[in-house]
Amino acid sequence: ELTAVSGELVVDRTALEVRNAQARLAGVEWSRIHAGIAQLGEHAELDLDGSARGALADMLRYVNATPIGRWTGRALAKTTADGAADLKLTLAIPLDDPGRSRVKGSLGLAGNDVRMTPDTPLLAAAKARIDFTQSAFSVTAASARVLGGDLSFEGGSQSANVQRFSGQGTVTAEALRHATELGSLARLGTSFTGQTSYRATLAFVGGRPQIGVTSNLVGLGVDLPHPLGKAAAAPLALRIQTAADEAGRADESPRETLRVDVGDVLQARFDREGAGEASHVVRGAL
Repeated sequence: ELTAVSGELVVDRTALEVRNAQARLAGVEWSRIHAGIAQLGEHAELDLDGSARGALADMLRYVNATPIGRWTGRALAKTTADGAADLKLTLAIPLDDPGRSRVKGSLGLAGNDVRMTPDTPLLAAAKARIDFTQSAFSVTAASARVLGGDLSFEGGSQSANVQRFSGQGTVTAEALRHATELGSLARLGTSFTGQTSYRATLAFVGGRPQIGVTSNLVGLGVDLPHPLGKAAAAPLALRIQTAADEAGRADESPRETLRVDVGDVLQARFDREGAGEASHVVRGAL
């Protein structure tokens, strides 16, 4: 519902135009709104553009409750955020067939705390530019504080139900221990000290996260029995990959497969059920 609407309405024969309007929609203040119908009648099209600044959480609720959420594959349906953000939006709406509407916009983050899903780490003080249309979105020049270190990343949608991101950063053992959303990975952090660099990928397939991490673990001390234990300065290749299990029924708890490869000394696979702190291993193999 639009409230506090003001602006100039101009009707010129078969054309309609709204100039320099402002309004409040879904808790967000919109300004510099321009809208127009160049030719009223059959096959008329409404062109609209405007800018908004407001709480990022309100913008997310608006996106998820409108066709924009469907157009982006519900990629932000479980996302939570705080802080303010800037949004620019352009719409072209065929009035006789709104389903063919076209959208183009950009969202600017300037230090927001964002969590994509409950079982992925917090992106603290996130900075990024997010460009989107009715069929795709991309994230560029993105950075955040994640798991105690700096992360730079980019990515976007690859299809209606698949979004992929990649980045590189550092992680500290202390932050990993407190990342309860990572389940057993966080519990493993009690055996680590120091920090290390890593490369990571994050994909959402049908709304479910898939995580990949690689690192040489230089800088991270590991207090585990031989041959897994190591001094902080020693390298040891690590690869972690999670993948959703598609075999379960819709009414079952979500399941995923976790694969862990540590150099040439350990290859492990675990099938987990649930998410975050509630996750538990239902079977495993070494």
